Amino acid sequence: MGKPMVKSEFIREFCDLFPQSDETLSTDVADAILDHIVNKLVDGGRIEIRGFGSLGVKYREPHKGRNPQDGSRVDVGGRYVAFFRAGKNLRERVDADPDGLGWQAPQPEL
Repeated sequence: MGKPMVKSEFIREFCDLFPQSDETLSTDVADAILDHIVNKLVDGGRIEIRGFGSLGVKYREPHKGRNPQDGSRVDVGGRYVAFFRAGKNLRERVDADPDGLGWQAPQPEL
């Protein structure tokens, strides 16, 4: 596991794959797609991308939590949370083991 990829790195790699596109257009397209996804979730909708996964919103009921500093019980209010569920193809590709070595825990970067 490496470090997380940020949006600017993702757009740069996209531009490398498609040299005919410029970085400004790629950024605009990425922003438009992400804005559309966020607006759909805010409206309570669900997005399914076959083979990749689905995005949606769930309501978490109010419950009792625990303050990690002193261990005391606290009330946690209800709220909506976004969720992602990986599709079958994505799960299979992530779980694939081409080397036959088995999954190995990521090594910390020094």
